[in-house]
Amino acid sequence: MRYLILAGLVIAILSCGGDSGPPADLKLIPRHEIVTRVKAGNFDYRHAKFKNQKGKALSEKENIMLNAGELGKDYYEDASGVIKEVRVRPVEIDDKFVDIQRREIETNPLQSIQTVEIDCERINEIYKTVDSLDQAVRRERGDIAGVDTENLQVVVSALSKCGWTPKHMQTIWRVLLHSPPEVMSYYYEDLIAFSNKGNLSNSSVAMMRDQMLTRHGYKQLYGTQILSGQLYKLEDPDNVNERRKMMGMGKLEDHLKIWGLDFEEEKKRLESEKLDLFN
Repeated sequence: MRYLILAGLVIAILSCGGDSGPPADLKLIPRHEIVTRVKAGNFDYRHAKFKNQKGKALSEKENIMLNAGELGKDYYEDASGVIKEVRVRPVEIDDKFVDIQRREIETNPLQSIQTVEIDCERINEIYKTVDSLDQAVRRERGDIAGVDTENLQVVVSALSKCGWTPKHMQTIWRVLLHSPPEVMSYYYEDLIAFSNKGNLSNSSVAMMRDQMLTRHGYKQLYGTQILSGQLYKLEDPDNVNERRKMMGMGKLEDHLKIWGLDFEEEKKRLESEKLDLFN
């Protein structure tokens, strides 16, 4: 079957012949530095050469997989900081998040957000109002888009002038979750950092990660995203509950019941859609 052939294509192509090792005289840019450099406008690889793990030019199949987001990228720079080479390899989940952020942040997403005057002495009151408006407009089914836009203006302005306030992290996260995808991508690393400090729940991180993935056509990890009354495509469904458990979440079966969905039926549907895609 075409699907089975494609499933092993990445490994077969990239593993054949072995790894030639890193490029001589070039230094690998650590993954955690990429987003920082993109925000600073210092990440230009337009003139870099793309190669596979053997140091060879990409084949047609490798280019197709790269464009489909099925390969990860390692960036190498010379002594003067110019990115000269990009090596592709089997993709990892963190590659997807870095690539999403890189693409979105390059658009300079904050430039289109109108800032508002913020009194940092009243920051507790400001965030309380933001949270109340966010919840009320959804409960009353009012002008959600309008409220989300105004709340985002307040939060972005507050973060810029007053900095991050851990006690308001859940409110900040909620507003960013309802923001355009490029804004969420811009602040993603900050939210993860505060989550690692215990200021944001793991379940909130799971929802944020799923939303970022699904907005860009990737499979979700935790099953938090429902689209048109159906479970959005899911990475490795058989092990989703292990991933959810690690994030302090209950079983997906119980979550889907809230939506009137049966997990086993959803898995069968997703598998059927996947097979149909390659038939």
